[in-house]
Amino acid sequence: MKLCSAMDVIEDTAMAARAYMSQKDTNDKGQLYLETYGLLQALVLQHQAIRTICEVLGVSFNKSIPVILEVSDLRARVAGHPVGTDTGPHFLVQGSLRRGSLEIHTPTSKTQPSTFVKLNDLLHAQENEIATIIQGILVELEAADAKHKAQFQGKKLETVFPNILNYCFEKINEHIRNTQLAGMGVWGIGELRRMISEFQAGMEERGIQLDTYDYIEYDYGLLAYPMNQLEAYLSGNESDIPGSQAAYIFAEFVRIQVEKLREAAKQIDIEFTS
Repeated sequence: MKLCSAMDVIEDTAMAARAYMSQKDTNDKGQLYLETYGLLQALVLQHQAIRTICEVLGVSFNKSIPVILEVSDLRARVAGHPVGTDTGPHFLVQGSLRRGSLEIHTPTSKTQPSTFVKLNDLLHAQENEIATIIQGILVELEAADAKHKAQFQGKKLETVFPNILNYCFEKINEHIRNTQLAGMGVWGIGELRRMISEFQAGMEERGIQLDTYDYIEYDYGLLAYPMNQLEAYLSGNESDIPGSQAAYIFAEFVRIQVEKLREAAKQIDIEFTS
C-alpha cells in the first residue's frame, strides 16, 4: 500500500507542476503566493514519495542530488520556515513574484542577501531527475528479477503435477465404482492434496502468493470443499455426496480445477524463462 500511495503522489504532484507551468501569468499576488507555496510543497512531496518508493523496493536513494537539495532549501526558505531557520529570516520579495520566478531576500546573509530563482528551470530539472531516478529503479528491479528467475532455471513448477496425476483420478473413479471401498481413492485424494500443497509452496518460493493472480486464487479456493466431501464419501463417512453419480461429478470438478492449476504452473514457468 505504501508503494501504491507513493506512486500516486508522484503522479499527482507532476499534474500539479504541469498545471502551474501551463497557466497564464497573472498580477494577482494572492493567487501567485498560493500557487508558489503549493508548488514548492508539491515538489518536496515528490522527494518524499520517490524516497519511499526506493525504501519499499530496497533500492538505494541519493539524498545529495543537487536539484533535490536546492528545491528542499527553497521550500524551507519560502514556504516552510521563512522565519524559523538558522539562516533566516527570509523574505519573498513581493514585487519580484511572477509565475515561474521569484526573488528571496535574506538580510542576515553577508555573501548572498538576494537570490533570484527561475521556478520553471527548477521544475524541469526536478522532472528530469525524478525520471532518471525512476529509470534507475527499473534497471535495478529488472536485474534483481533476472537474478531471481535464474535460480529456477531447469526447475519447473509444472513438475509438482507429475504423470501420476491421471492415475490418481483413475483410482478415485475405480473407488467410486467399487461397492467395497478399496481405499485407493482416498490415497488419490491424498496425492492431490500433496501436489496442490507443493504447487503453493513452489509459488511462494518464487515470490508469488495465491492472491497475486486472481484466477489462481479463485481456482485454488474452489478445491477445498469438493475434495473434503469426496474424501469423506470414499472413506465411508458422512458427506454431502448422496451417491456414486454425484461422486463422479465431484471427482470431475476436482480434476478440472487441478488441471487449471497445472496450466497456471505452465504459465508461471514460461514467465520465469522469458
